[in-house]
Amino acid sequence: MNQHVAVAPPAAADPAAPRPDGPQEAEGLHAASDGAGRLLDGVGGGVAAVVERVARWRGSKPMHPKGALLRARLDRAGGAASGVAWIDEPGHDDVAVRFSRGGGLPDGWPDVHGLALRTPDGADLLLSTSGRAIGLRHGLALQRVVGRGSYTSIMPFRTERGPVMLAALPDPERDLPTDPAALADELGARPWRLTLVWAPFLGAWRAFGSLEVSGRARDEIDPPVRFEPLAPPVGLAVYPWVARVREPAYLAARRGFPTPTSPQP
Repeated sequence: MNQHVAVAPPAAADPAAPRPDGPQEAEGLHAASDGAGRLLDGVGGGVAAVVERVARWRGSKPMHPKGALLRARLDRAGGAASGVAWIDEPGHDDVAVRFSRGGGLPDGWPDVHGLALRTPDGADLLLSTSGRAIGLRHGLALQRVVGRGSYTSIMPFRTERGPVMLAALPDPERDLPTDPAALADELGARPWRLTLVWAPFLGAWRAFGSLEVSGRARDEIDPPVRFEPLAPPVGLAVYPWVARVREPAYLAARRGFPTPTSPQP
């Protein structure tokens, strides 16, 4: 698993750097086959079939096909009591983030917006627009613009102290453009801050840090970089049933539209 360093390394996160891990990390997470397991496998297989067909039909990524890769500053204040070092300990990192529209729908249409974050040591955190309240934070929510709405992990992470949710909340909300180049230019001129929060599965959100997003991370607005949903920061594990449903879809997406995981700068 990824080993997260609490203090900032000398270099910023490079999303194009080769990863030592990936979807194969899900191996060993899956529970033994049983009735519930077969049901999960069926759901995962069905979703995977749809995803692969969409990828082949579209000729691009089936999910979050277009986005903007941006640079950001991640500051963790320290003092939280989640039991996860990455949340509880102070740290200051230069990271890469990608904002994207989940369905790739035209600008101006409501869509699920995604925020993917890569830490300097290669861990990935994927968040999507959803509700903020208990019961609503596990469902996807459509938004017309980037700068409004809550970005949550949707599914809980497994920790030593029980399930934990993560989210990034706009602070303040802004009407930001959905076009990737326009978004990068807007944030390059005027950075945007989000508050990072965590919560027990049925608990209130508690702040532990902030994310300030600025201009583009590289000259190319959206290089072919993959973020791994099954490789979160150390201390946050993916539940076996989540991996069992998700992994087939992501592997299918790669079969339908393979792209390099470590493109040259």
